[in-house]
Amino acid sequence: MIELWLPIPDWEDFYQVSDWGRIKSLARTRVDNGAIKHYPERILKQGFNGRAVVCLAAEGRRRSAAVSVLVLETFVGPRPSGAIARHFPDPDPFNNILTNLSWSTQSQNMLDRRVHGTDAMVNKTTCPAGHPYTFENTKRKKNGARLCRECANSAQASYYQAKRIIT
Repeated sequence: MIELWLPIPDWEDFYQVSDWGRIKSLARTRVDNGAIKHYPERILKQGFNGRAVVCLAAEGRRRSAAVSVLVLETFVGPRPSGAIARHFPDPDPFNNILTNLSWSTQSQNMLDRRVHGTDAMVNKTTCPAGHPYTFENTKRKKNGARLCRECANSAQASYYQAKRIIT
């Protein structure tokens, strides 16, 4: 498979992104305090802050950007209103291959976390008080959140006991 490189929008003369999720700085020459400096073409190192990121800088401009967003903006098009970059089917934030990325909603991204098994709330087996989330002890709210029946019942009992004392 051949790696396809395209210029990054708004950074066409300085950077390119590949469909494999790599970013490269193009060769350039710069005059700095009267000295001419030559910078060769190179692949940028990617940092990590929950997702793969790079820092783009040229002509006094600086931008830190997620690699997934750069790949999508370059190969798919501008980000739709309210959309985020979705990694699916592979949830690895360093897998920024074009075939693993798409624009999506935050809601869809949260559903993907359940499919991938990375949603911390789904993996919890007990409530904060230590009661097990069993079928009999779990109550669901309209938004899908789980409630511990034992905690809810004791809280309700405490509320009514306090109300009797006050009145």
